[in-house]
Amino acid sequence: MTGQKIKIGIVPPDLGRLGAMHSQCDNLCGMTAVVYGTYGGIIRLPVENAGIDDITWIHNNNRIASTGPQKTIHVTSLYNGKLESDQNGSLVIKNLRQEDEGTYEASIKFQDGNMCTVTYKLRVYRKLSVDDLKIELNVHSHELCQMTLNCTGSGSDVTITWICGGMNVTRNTVNVTDPQTPYTCTAQNPISGASKSITPGTYCENANRSGTGIGLGISFGIGIIITTIAITSYLIFKRKRRCLVHLQPPHLNERAPSGDQTTPNSNLGDKIVGASYLLRQWAPSEAFQVAECKDHMESMV
Repeated sequence: MTGQKIKIGIVPPDLGRLGAMHSQCDNLCGMTAVVYGTYGGIIRLPVENAGIDDITWIHNNNRIASTGPQKTIHVTSLYNGKLESDQNGSLVIKNLRQEDEGTYEASIKFQDGNMCTVTYKLRVYRKLSVDDLKIELNVHSHELCQMTLNCTGSGSDVTITWICGGMNVTRNTVNVTDPQTPYTCTAQNPISGASKSITPGTYCENANRSGTGIGLGISFGIGIIITTIAITSYLIFKRKRRCLVHLQPPHLNERAPSGDQTTPNSNLGDKIVGASYLLRQWAPSEAFQVAECKDHMESMV
């Protein structure tokens, strides 16, 4: 069986269940097994339990521990508090981190003098959560709700699957064919999975509603501006016209009232009376109003 390679699968995160793995690992002498661990969790690398005298554990070509059945484990200083051994010499790695990944070799010496090597290739993954998923919308038309959805998950070895109705496709990007049906993105790595859903039709309705609101707001604002300009222009015109009326003095040939006529049939008398009437009509208060009106008109020019 030398040189064979098997995949152990997901390793349970607690020691209470790790014993169930042992039955899968009997007679693994000379094999290479791929195992997966959870970030922050623990993993057990089992060995044969019959006739073993001594076991030396090696990680990426570096000796890290020595142990054996019913023996105390001796760990190098770099791995103190990190490694343990169970009763038959299997290795237990605690508080898994990315740096714990790599190749572990158990160099086994049997009581009859024979030697055996069991190899494990360890990969460490974080558990996926909804926060690790990101869905992006690429909208081609809000009115027709035409778009594509793209889903990604953080971490390595993540597989993306889209589910919608009877559709089930394994890829990151999918075209929306039914905007009113929820589309679910499922991300899976070797130890965990997470899902997030989106209904594209809701996004299109909100976008169209926002666009309509913006259009109405712009129209309302333009209407207010036009109305303000019209009212201001009217008031300016009315003010100018009133000023022009005030600035027109009485005609010199305007006839005075009958009581002021001293020489009724004389042209010279008419002029004198008219001049007298003009002076009475243009009183100082009136002159002040005219001057004020002139100043106002000059400020508007």
